[in-house]
Amino acid sequence: MVEIKVDPTSLAALKSAIRGTNKQLPKEMANAVNKTATKTRTRVSKEIRKELNVSSKGIKKFLRIKGRATSRNPTSAVMLDHEKRPGVGGPTKRFSPDQKAKGTSWKISKRERKAVRPGTFMGPRPGRLAPKLHGGVFVRRGAGRQPIVKIHGLSPWAAYLKNDMDPIIRQWSQEELQEQIASRVRTILKQKLRS
Repeated sequence: MVEIKVDPTSLAALKSAIRGTNKQLPKEMANAVNKTATKTRTRVSKEIRKELNVSSKGIKKFLRIKGRATSRNPTSAVMLDHEKRPGVGGPTKRFSPDQKAKGTSWKISKRERKAVRPGTFMGPRPGRLAPKLHGGVFVRRGAGRQPIVKIHGLSPWAAYLKNDMDPIIRQWSQEELQEQIASRVRTILKQKLRS
């Protein structure tokens, strides 16, 4: 979780520096926090997609902005949700698997090649998928007709932790918040000078 908030003491100092904008400034600060939260969510999605071979739509359903900033409470947070079942990665169907004669191939990381994993399958034979398997990739454990086991890939949460993105994203969001605040203060000052 990356929390974005304005320190109340710095807000008070800024208010005293810019007199006559008491009503407008807290609203602009809340807008700056909300804009930063939106940009942070996009940045987290891009950083995860540098590692995982999934679409932005596939990542954004795990990202959400918790709480909108208001003039009374200038705080917002970007949350990256876990998979529904803890400890299990996402289904491999996210990574565009292909069934071949020798097995199934898919590419989880953008850094690796798409290779065939022998013994894995998606249906009874290549080119024909089993509807009851819902596009997932499976393997038989053991000899004979043992039960099948679903193969899971890497989840967005696991990619975020594996690549230690938290400090990078926190620093970036603080810099972005400072830029947003500076931009909005400049706008307020320009409006004040015009009137």
